[in-house]
Amino acid sequence: MTQPQNLYPYTFYVDYSSGLKITVFDNLDSENEFVIRAYTKKSKIQSKLKWTHNSAGSSYIEEEIINNKDFLIEWGTHVVKSNHYYTYYYKGLVPYFIEIVDNKTDELVHTEIFDTRHKLVNFNLHSDNLNTLHTWMCVLEKFKKENECQISITNDYLKENQQYDFVDCYWSVEENFERFYAGYDIGRFGTEEAPHLFMNPDGIQGKNDLEIIEDILYHYTKNL
Repeated sequence: MTQPQNLYPYTFYVDYSSGLKITVFDNLDSENEFVIRAYTKKSKIQSKLKWTHNSAGSSYIEEEIINNKDFLIEWGTHVVKSNHYYTYYYKGLVPYFIEIVDNKTDELVHTEIFDTRHKLVNFNLHSDNLNTLHTWMCVLEKFKKENECQISITNDYLKENQQYDFVDCYWSVEENFERFYAGYDIGRFGTEEAPHLFMNPDGIQGKNDLEIIEDILYHYTKNL
C-alpha cells in the first residue's frame, strides 16, 4: 500500500495490494464528494528495420525507433463520498494513472502514476507443482529486471526451499504478509467453462503455465 497522501485539507490512500482501492477524505467537509478517474497508461512505439554496416564490412538488420508516445486509456470514472472508497476488482497488473477531482470545486487535487521502481512487489503463487513454480519464477526474475523492483514470494514450498537468489524475501501463506507496494495472485482461478476474469483476464482454457502468468502480468501492459 502506498503512503497516505496528505494534501490539506485532503487525505488519499491508494492501495495496489489486491487490485486497486482508492480511499478519499475531505478533512473539513465529510459530505464532499470526489470524482476518481483511473486510466491505463500505455506507450506506442513506432519503429522500422534498417540495414546497418560496420567497419569490418558486414551488415546486419537493426530496429530504429521513430517515435515513442505515451497515452491514456480510460479505465473507469466514479464519484466517491468523503470517508469512503472505491475498489476496482480486476486483480492483474495494470499501469494505472489516477486523477482525483474535488467534485465541489471541480479542481484536480491529486494525480498518481503506478510505479514499482525500487518498491516491493509480492506474488502469491497458487501451486505446489514444481514445474509450474519454476516456470513462474523464471518470469518473475525477468519481471524484476524490467521493473527495477524488489520481489517477495508467498508460497509454502518456496518458503521452505529458498533456491532463487533474485527473491528479496519469502513468506508462508499463514504469515499473511501485507507490507508491500503491489500484490498479485498467480494461478488458475475458476474453471475452464466459468473462468474468473478478474483474476485470469483471458480465461484458462487450453493455457499452459507460461500463458497463465503472462496474462496476469502483461495482459494490460503490452496489449492495447
